[in-house]
Amino acid sequence: MYSTLKVSLSIFDRINLIKWGSTALTVFILLISIGKTEGQELRFGLSSQILGEINGGFTGYGFGIESRLSDHFSISGDCNIGYQSRGRALELKPAVLYYLNEQQKGIYLGPSMKYITIREKLDFNRFSDKLYAFGFSLGWKGTLSDHILLNLNLSPHKTFGGRNEADVAGISGQFSIGYRF
Repeated sequence: MYSTLKVSLSIFDRINLIKWGSTALTVFILLISIGKTEGQELRFGLSSQILGEINGGFTGYGFGIESRLSDHFSISGDCNIGYQSRGRALELKPAVLYYLNEQQKGIYLGPSMKYITIREKLDFNRFSDKLYAFGFSLGWKGTLSDHILLNLNLSPHKTFGGRNEADVAGISGQFSIGYRF
């Protein structure tokens, strides 16, 4: 009987996490849309994800958008897709960033949330398909010209909602080039 109760609570928790994730995504999209257009930035680059105790990282590419909220604050959203020999991972990461410099370049940091989905090629169920994570973003942004930017971002996190190897701490990183409007 105890194991049945545990499964029921687990399913209930997962339903709440899905509702929470979709609400957070909706709020994030609304915040991006009300940002100042002249401060928006689009970026594309290389990404790497190390997810818990899963052997080997996931490397691939990513893209993102960032919208300026004030001199020091912006809201950012990234999508990173990584591959390895045993499967692939997709990471969606909204974040609020605080820049130490008023021109929104140089060092920044801020809280982030992540939704990570993992697909194994042979689907042996060794690790969970869906994970949620809280962490922070730490990075550096430099300018090549008035509109062209370089961005380096590291984002450590702690996942929950998974099972087995993936449900521990991890980190993702991006090196990207962007265009600011």
